[in-house]
Amino acid sequence: QNQCGGSLGGPLTISGLYSGHNWTFFFGSFEGSRLTRGLTRQTVVATAQERAGDFSFLSRPIVDPLTGQPFPGNVIPADRLSPAALRLLELMPLPNITGTAARQNNFVSSPSQDTNFDQYMGRIDHTINDKWNVFYRHFLQDNYSFNPFQGSGPANYLGFPSESESRTQHGTLALNTVLSGTFLNELRVGFASNDSVSQNLPLLDPLDFGINYVRRQETAGGLGLPDITINGLSGIGNTIQGPSTNPAHEWQISNVLSKAMGRHYFKVGGEMRRGVDDFDLGFFFVGRFVFNGTYTGDAFADFLLGRAIEFNHATGRTQLEMRNQNFGAFVQDDIKLRDNFTLSLGVRYDYYSPIIDERGETSTFVVRQPHTGAPQSGEAEVIIAGSNGLPENSTYFPDRNNIQPRVGFAWDVFGTGRLAIR
Repeated sequence: QNQCGGSLGGPLTISGLYSGHNWTFFFGSFEGSRLTRGLTRQTVVATAQERAGDFSFLSRPIVDPLTGQPFPGNVIPADRLSPAALRLLELMPLPNITGTAARQNNFVSSPSQDTNFDQYMGRIDHTINDKWNVFYRHFLQDNYSFNPFQGSGPANYLGFPSESESRTQHGTLALNTVLSGTFLNELRVGFASNDSVSQNLPLLDPLDFGINYVRRQETAGGLGLPDITINGLSGIGNTIQGPSTNPAHEWQISNVLSKAMGRHYFKVGGEMRRGVDDFDLGFFFVGRFVFNGTYTGDAFADFLLGRAIEFNHATGRTQLEMRNQNFGAFVQDDIKLRDNFTLSLGVRYDYYSPIIDERGETSTFVVRQPHTGAPQSGEAEVIIAGSNGLPENSTYFPDRNNIQPRVGFAWDVFGTGRLAIR
């Protein structure tokens, strides 16, 4: 693991052009991290004998699904082996652990997993005059991770890694204005974003391996080979979990007015936020074949014959275009009842719009009849966004009663500043 960083700040001065002493100041920092971890994984891969269709080492018979009788000598004829299966097996390594019993862990690998990030932060403050000052702050972090295995993927050997990258950033622009000796305005404009991409590699086309499965290869950032699960052995291909892309953004503007009047200090303000989240998830779009021995009595023999018991995949839309808008306003009065006792009274109101899908293709369910305890006594129905009286493109009603009163106090018990109760 390696970690480094640094920071620098001071008045902004450009020799011969600009002197920011007492007017303009900057601050910046950087932090980087590189973390590498070793992994060790054991699994079962097919031997050269098995790949040739020779299962004579097994005591149970390998049944020919065409005749219902065992293959002579438990050997599948070469002309019966699936060309797609043989091509796929080129991606599976041969055993590297000797002396193991049949169908026991016979392959080990010890790769590395990487987790890195680079983080940057910068701020600049500028005093325009004795009544106006402004600052801008920006934060950015780039993240990268590499896993030699795909978590829930079928392949437990090298060759099918996962990789993810993301960039998180947010910025704030603030303008403070002294309107008078007792009147202050604070304006803030900000944004935040997180753009991430997660991929399962490599992006191989199943058609190149003789698998007749046509789909959009570019779905959700790119698909690879289907998840080929072989019970009892390591499989081949990419996991059904992902890939995904997720660009999420939020913008915010707020303003607060403050006014001092005798023993009162009034504040009134509000904010508006808008969020956009275009999440794209290719869950199950890569497809999955399952071989479990239903046809021959052995899962790998089923695979060699191209006899999957199950194939499932997703079709249709992968992207959600989620939108939301939030508004808030407040008023507050800090009353200095005594020199050592301040009472705070205020109220805030927030409105959170329903999170909607721009295309209106999300759904929810409603209970038409509650369950009474008897089997199948309940009744529910799936309804589409915007139907059954719901707001347009929404699956629920907005919450309009978020009124939040607030009461507080600050008491300097002895008036010395050494003991306070809030």
